[in-house]
Amino acid sequence: MAQQSTLPHSRLGRFAKLGGLATSLAGNVLYQGSKTLLSGNKPVIADLVLSSKNANKIAEKLSEMRGAAMKVGQLLSMDVGYLLPREVSEVFSRLRNDAHQMPMMQIAEVMEKNLGSNWQSHFQRFKFTPIASASIGQVHIAELKEGRQVAIKLQYPGVKESIDSDIDNIAMLLNLFKMIPADVDIAPLIEDARLQLHAEADYKSEAAFLNEFSRFIENDDRFEVAEVIEELSNDKILTTTFLDGEVIDKLYNKNLDVRHNVTSNLLELSLREVFQFGIVQTDSNFANYLYSENTGKIQLLDFGATRRYSELMRNKFMVLLNACLSSDKQAILESAYEIGYTSEDDNKNYQDAIVDLILTVTMPIRHEGEFDFRHSQLSQLMTDKLMKLRFEQRYTRLPPTDILFLHRKLGGLYLLLSHLGANLNVNQLVRHTLT
Repeated sequence: MAQQSTLPHSRLGRFAKLGGLATSLAGNVLYQGSKTLLSGNKPVIADLVLSSKNANKIAEKLSEMRGAAMKVGQLLSMDVGYLLPREVSEVFSRLRNDAHQMPMMQIAEVMEKNLGSNWQSHFQRFKFTPIASASIGQVHIAELKEGRQVAIKLQYPGVKESIDSDIDNIAMLLNLFKMIPADVDIAPLIEDARLQLHAEADYKSEAAFLNEFSRFIENDDRFEVAEVIEELSNDKILTTTFLDGEVIDKLYNKNLDVRHNVTSNLLELSLREVFQFGIVQTDSNFANYLYSENTGKIQLLDFGATRRYSELMRNKFMVLLNACLSSDKQAILESAYEIGYTSEDDNKNYQDAIVDLILTVTMPIRHEGEFDFRHSQLSQLMTDKLMKLRFEQRYTRLPPTDILFLHRKLGGLYLLLSHLGANLNVNQLVRHTLT
């Protein structure tokens, strides 16, 4: 059963939560350190900070707070998890799960604040138990007076106003307990998290992206996007028509034809987002894709993490992709420099390692015939190469933010294709989509 807790929504209240966490961690470190000394051993601070007790406390408190505190942990896990000590990465990975839920009274307060004291008059039914909860808000099902089912995304109170202070406080906590290696500069990621969270906390912006994306696919009967109910939406509440498909990762037991159509359509859509639409829904959480067995359509959810890519940047991606298709290492190196993977100060060994990494990532597009995602060792190969790059080449520089978000999109897509047992002629699909 999901945990419920009232969300602290004042800056002081949220600071007190993190301050209490810091005090608790310090107390545990002091206690465990004293025990280790008394046993005749020299304590290692990193081990004390990341003890099982402290790790559970960190994950639980950030999940309870939601908002930026939880989101920063999620981003660190996804974007630089391979650069962090294993214990730290595991703590942050736990934050990808559902957040605590608001209790009923706080839900009612949020609804009243956004839709007025007579908010219940809009609905025949409103289900107080959310169907999903995450770092920024939670989703409820309701039925309008005229009978339509809708999904209502409620933003947690105070989250938007506390983003900047939460970011600063969580960065201070990470530095205070030296949870990030000294040679890993996460400042750019922290600042981007700040900008991204402000964007995700603006539900009007998400509604605009949802409407824009809907126009891109309006003549494509393979996909479906929910319709925004404008009169019941604002910057902190988003109401849309309810999409009733099942979460797409459950299709692993469907017949081969269904899985082939779904996976090939998803891959094609991702390519079109990057190279044609110029707007990319970068959160590839499995729960953001549904499949309707009644219509055969893929239903697309959650456009809060959508990013816009300029024509110039899309052209740079295209140049890199073509270089990868032809295995042209010099062209890949030049393109990697243009995009920001490398700099003119990098030595040849580092540059060669980056080119090798890019070639590994793009292995499926050069494969002749169908690529077997389920039985491929590509994921493990990628991990091995990243770790080798990290420790042998001192790889600590993060690529540009736009690239990190694409990594997240493509990494999630690869995991989904693997989970569904996709066998796709990726080379053919890429060439067809981009011509």
